[in-house]
Amino acid sequence: MTTTLDHKRATSNKLAFNWVTSLNAKILWQRHARWTVDDKFYTSSGVSAGIDMSFAFLEHVTTRDFDDNVAHDIEYVRIMDSQSDPFS
Repeated sequence: MTTTLDHKRATSNKLAFNWVTSLNAKILWQRHARWTVDDKFYTSSGVSAGIDMSFAFLEHVTTRDFDDNVAHDIEYVRIMDSQSDPFS
């Protein structure tokens, strides 16, 4: 069976990582990523990582200043490094 993420980089929740990665060996699983971007596909390693991933997407489609203003307005401190995952 072929899935959309076959041969793409992706990540997932670290508590469920072994189980999730066992479901499809064709996905290029990134154990130490907070979020990944591969082509048009964004994946995150959890809920708060998903917020950071959403900000990365927002910055991609708008500007860094706009993105920073949104984070400030919702009083959110971003982790901007997609490889900085303290749970991996």
